[in-house]
Order: sequence, then structure tokens, then C-alpha cells
Amino acid sequence: MMKTIAVFSMCLNEIHFIELYLRSNLRFATEIIVIDGGSTDGTLDVLERYCQSFPDRITYEVMPQVGEPYSKDWDTATRRQRCIDLASSDWVLQLDIDEIVSDRFVEELPGILNDERALVYPGAAVSFNFVSFWRDFNTVRVNHEHDRGHGQWSGPQVKMWRNNGTIEYRNEWHHSGPGYPHGVGLLVRTDIDIYHLHYADKRFLKYNDNRRGDLGCDRDLSNPNWERQDIPEYRIGLEPFRGQHPALLKEMGFIL
Repeated sequence: MMKTIAVFSMCLNEIHFIELYLRSNLRFATEIIVIDGGSTDGTLDVLERYCQSFPDRITYEVMPQVGEPYSKDWDTATRRQRCIDLASSDWVLQLDIDEIVSDRFVEELPGILNDERALVYPGAAVSFNFVSFWRDFNTVRVNHEHDRGHGQWSGPQVKMWRNNGTIEYRNEWHHSGPGYPHGVGLLVRTDIDIYHLHYADKRFLKYNDNRRGDLGCDRDLSNPNWERQDIPEYRIGLEPFRGQHPALLKEMGFIL
């Protein structure tokens, strides 16, 4: 029997990406679960419209967020844990609203879901190649040698787990991750890309995106410094994108 998969995310005011996220994941996901923090930019309208069209596949709830973004007040662990609790699929995939999978991911997923190596580990997980677009859709930000551990811009990331009722998100700040009470058997599929889109265009930037200072501007993000080198711990390493863009990015007008 083919295994099932739930894609989940928390979000707040993601009108640029919410429809792309839903359309991309409807290509393969059994369930799409979103916990919204109280969006006011039209994100909830899109979620409701798609939920009406796909009531058996899309679920969303509103859990209002308070305080500054990326602060303890946001309690991201609780929201991501709620997504897991709502999921009934065999596997779960954490994709932020500004992240989409490659076309190859969709092609390879049936084999991954039924990989016999995963069946022997109660806490099986899968890592993919994470690609963070920077400045445009043809440039990738990579981990600079002087990053000092502050960035995880590209490279292998664990994004997918077997949903066996034991995943528990740690109560940490923004990048809270799940714990594994029964250990992990890791499947490495870094031949398959997952794309981060948030920094691909200055139109997508939000008022707090320069909180680290690596964009070289204040809250006015109209003229970011995409190649900043003067802050040692956040020096920016760039490479040309050598992969193949998902067809949906062109179909929806994100790229020409």
C-alpha cells in the first residue's frame, strides 16, 4: 500500500507565497496543514478558498501570534507541534510557506515513502539538499567559511520524518526542531532539492529581515546590500544556481 505524507507549516502574512505553496504541495501531499498566526494581508482568504476546494486535503487553524517576529513570544514549537498533532499521514514534511520542493522531489517521492530502509527505524528521517535563493532566482547563498555557525543557507537539511506519534518539537526560538525519543535512521537524498524563496527578491522581504544586519540596511529594505562582507560572522557567500527551477515558478510568474 502506498504510504501517505502530510506537509505542514506555520505562517503569518505570506500573501506572496501562500498560493504557490498550496499548488506546489497539492501535486503530491495527502494532507496540507497550516497554522496561521493571524494574517491580515489576504493569506487567510487564500487558505479558505483552497480549503473549500480541497476540504479533505487542506486544513488550517488560526493561533494568533504576539510580540516581535522570531522572539520567544512566537512560541513556534507549539504551532509546529499542533501541525504534527493534526497529521494522520505515514510521513510528515516540514516546509515553510516560502519553501517548495523541486520537480524531481515529486517524481522520487513514491520510492522514498516506501523505502525499505526507513521501515526498520521507528524514527526514520530524510535529509534533502536545501537551496536558498539570494537576490534573484539564479543566485544561491551558501555557507561562508566565516559564518561561525550563524547561517545554514545551503546543504543537507532534515525535513521529513515518519509520523509515528513520537515527534516532539523542542521549545526553542524561531528554528525550533523536533526531538526523536526513539532515535533516527537517516536517509540521505541530497540529490533532491528543496528551495527557499524568501530572499529571492526584495519584494518578498519583511521589516525584520535585517535583524542580523547582513542586508546592510535598516528597516527600509528597498535597497539591500546582497553581497555584504564587512560583518565577519555574516559574510555572504554566493554561487550561481546550477539546477533546474520548478516548472510552477514559471507558470505562476515568479520567473520568466
